[in-house]
Amino acid sequence: MAVSKLQVVEERVHEVVVHEGHRARVRWQLLELVPSDGQPALAVQRTVAAGAEQAPRTRGTVILVHGLAQNSRSWQLSGRSLPAWLAERGYEVLNVDLRGHGLSRRLGSLPARRFDDYADDLVRLVHALPRRPFVAGHSMGAAVAMRAAPRVALAGLVHWAGVYTFARENLALRGAAHLSLAMSGLLPEGAAMSWRPAGRLISRLHRVAEPLNYIAPIRGWGWRSFERPLLRERVTEGFDVTSFAVMEEMSRWALGEPVDDGAFAALEDLPLLVLSGTADKLATVGDGRACYETSRSRDRTFLVFSREVHGFSPGHLDIVLGAKAPALIWPEVLSWLDARA
Repeated sequence: MAVSKLQVVEERVHEVVVHEGHRARVRWQLLELVPSDGQPALAVQRTVAAGAEQAPRTRGTVILVHGLAQNSRSWQLSGRSLPAWLAERGYEVLNVDLRGHGLSRRLGSLPARRFDDYADDLVRLVHALPRRPFVAGHSMGAAVAMRAAPRVALAGLVHWAGVYTFARENLALRGAAHLSLAMSGLLPEGAAMSWRPAGRLISRLHRVAEPLNYIAPIRGWGWRSFERPLLRERVTEGFDVTSFAVMEEMSRWALGEPVDDGAFAALEDLPLLVLSGTADKLATVGDGRACYETSRSRDRTFLVFSREVHGFSPGHLDIVLGAKAPALIWPEVLSWLDARA
């Protein structure tokens, strides 16, 4: 695979709301990972502290990888920004939209035809960088990181509410998987589905979305763990498009095929941080525990966030951008990064 180049499309220095009104002055760049060898263009948002370009170098590079049918808004909203928070603390943050998602779709990239297309995207991005990055993957993004990790040199991997033994504990997800596979032969090649209408519906029904989410078998967030305006923004702007081919592959995972073929688990020298929330019904504590226990990494950490210990039982989305994430979860990630940067 030829090495792709990153080129600047747009840039500005501006203030970003990090959390609870605190603002950080950052240099933001929209980068394009230039197409090569038939691979599509990818949009990568780079965030560093304003003035960091004059520093000898930032502490390290962190790539953020979103999940299924999501986009780069998984990590930043108008009132809360993990990239800006990490940039303030000395890191270069690269927030990527996988092919067919978010800003990458605006650059002309089509939805993935297979799951490993996403791993190829991440491998290309890592190869375009001058140093080994950390990679943090949320949900399906953690599986993307796991698939890419044996092919590139990484400084560490954060499995953030990531899938591993996908849907083993969720009958509703397994039922949806059966339905997805039953439909597979009826759809044209390259067919994709937009989840934006679902996000808009949740936003419109915001007054009842909280109690419905609390009792739903597929729970997206913990009880009252998002401020209402940010929750509406997250589901409206963060839900995206994904291909039926990728959903079919994940359906096979739900019905027993392994997410990891063993190549990731065998990596002994890759530092691994696994984060799980007890209210998460999509990527459960069981997923996190299986990832941790299967890994042969000599440097691995497993953190479970619960109401009993932390006063916060996060679900699938709020473990990244919920109201308590900046105080309880982000510092754990930072400490782990700092110890290995």
